[in-house]
Amino acid sequence: MQLPALKAQGITLHAVTAESGGDAEIVRRLQERHTTLDFPVHSDPEHRLLVSSTEPFYIKVEHAASKYKGTYTDYTMVQPALVVVGKTGVFQQAWSWMTGALRGVEPKTEFTRVPSQGGLILAGVRPISEDLASSVKEGRDVKLSGKPLFEILKEKMVDIFPCCMARQAA
Repeated sequence: MQLPALKAQGITLHAVTAESGGDAEIVRRLQERHTTLDFPVHSDPEHRLLVSSTEPFYIKVEHAASKYKGTYTDYTMVQPALVVVGKTGVFQQAWSWMTGALRGVEPKTEFTRVPSQGGLILAGVRPISEDLASSVKEGRDVKLSGKPLFEILKEKMVDIFPCCMARQAA
């Protein structure tokens, strides 16, 4: 992530998840999965922070997170989205599975192939974080990239079997 470039433009980054438990619990869960973010993370299970749109923008899916045990509970997950709002409240940029190159991709499910991204699956296509500051400055859509299915499955395996995957990597 290019936080210094974003900060230089006066852009403050916040991550929002529909997972319950509160901000501190979300950070703890991320740390358990060896993920540390250097920007605020917000727990928003009631979806109060979702920006209103006159067009379809968010994809919501029921997620049975209680299967992970511990403090996880089932919730309505919001598929990845990016919204850049100026200090005056004006939209500067918006991205989701319902915009740009992904608008016509159907069905809107994780494993749907995206032809414009070399056949990568929808769940792996994301904005290129290094392009975000430039795209906002230039008033254009952020460029997209994606992870191959193998990389996504490997990350999931670490979440599901951390002890086994850690041993394998050693």
